[in-house]
Amino acid sequence: MLLSLPLLCLCISTDPGEVQTKFVQVHPSRRAQAELRRTPGQQRAVVLIPGLSLAREEDTVAEPGMQIWQYPGSPVIQALAGQADVFSFAYGQNVPVDRIAELPALRERILSLKKLGYGDIVLLGHSAGGIIARQFAEDHPDAGVTRVVQVCTPNGGSVWAELPVCAPSQRPFLASLTVKAREKALKDRVRKNVPKTVQWVCVMGTGAGRGDVAVSSRCQWTPDLQQQGVPVIHLRSLHFLVMNSRDCAACLADAACRNRPRWSEAEVLTARQSLRR
Repeated sequence: MLLSLPLLCLCISTDPGEVQTKFVQVHPSRRAQAELRRTPGQQRAVVLIPGLSLAREEDTVAEPGMQIWQYPGSPVIQALAGQADVFSFAYGQNVPVDRIAELPALRERILSLKKLGYGDIVLLGHSAGGIIARQFAEDHPDAGVTRVVQVCTPNGGSVWAELPVCAPSQRPFLASLTVKAREKALKDRVRKNVPKTVQWVCVMGTGAGRGDVAVSSRCQWTPDLQQQGVPVIHLRSLHFLVMNSRDCAACLADAACRNRPRWSEAEVLTARQSLRR
């Protein structure tokens, strides 16, 4: 059972584009305080960034609601306990996903973690959250991010994003996750790379064979990632289950905390060939 949420810091802000955000410290659990605090001796901070929260009612789209795996007591946070201080970021989903990575509120909070003295700042993003993590690290190499972990991320888009299943004001967000939109984004950002000093891990969901149901394998670990030597980890899980699975949580914590240098061309080729089997 999930625990109640004793927040170490709760910050809600609105940027000029009316995008609401929330940034809370969720481990270790303490009484609510006015500012973020680093556990004595702890050098690592992990920021959890969620993906799509499907909204059918207009009044919930702009709310920065946290997902269940971002709360204390979730398998992911339990797996990270003792290895890192953990923070959760949430955001309104009334703009394209690319806009979220540009929000001043996100940059300010990541910089505040750097000022607290964390030597290792990890962005762990699920689904669209992985795109936010990626673009933030690419655009802000001085912010202190040392590792990006993308989990079931539609780097190359998802056909599911074309389904008309959300509230009207959430459609720009969903539309930004289509195959066409992500291909355009990759083309527009072709000169953008994650700095060599930032480690990067692509956690690929393969519970449906060549994908995780929502995102195909080739759209998770795209050619541009392969060219950068980004290592890939296979998880036999589905897109909407991976973040709440105890079996997967240990793997995600390991990806967030263990040293993982870029792969050689030979290692990438071996992994690519295994996807074709």
